[in-house]
Amino acid sequence: MTLQGFSFPTNGLSITIEYIKTEILLDFNLGVYDFMKDSTSRMLTRIKDIYLYIQAEGTVSSVQIAEEFDSTPRTIQRDLYILASNGLVYSPTRGKWTVTDKKVKHFSK
Repeated sequence: MTLQGFSFPTNGLSITIEYIKTEILLDFNLGVYDFMKDSTSRMLTRIKDIYLYIQAEGTVSSVQIAEEFDSTPRTIQRDLYILASNGLVYSPTRGKWTVTDKKVKHFSK
């Protein structure tokens, strides 16, 4: 998969994610731009929510994430891969995930 970057601000937090050769700016206060499919919108929202969940909870297991988001383990694996590929999360031990020290942009509301 060839990756390039996009970022989205949410709750005063901007997360830059690299994903499939397109630079996209999402504003979750305004909604997703029309050119995006609903499935892409759901995926990006889930990835953002997973990052924020791990950030709030500390180190969590893949199973906890799958249960929290009512998703299959494979879906969560793909989402975590995207976050890890962007240096936002890492796995200190097999099956556990935590956020990195990578800086994220904060926006004032």
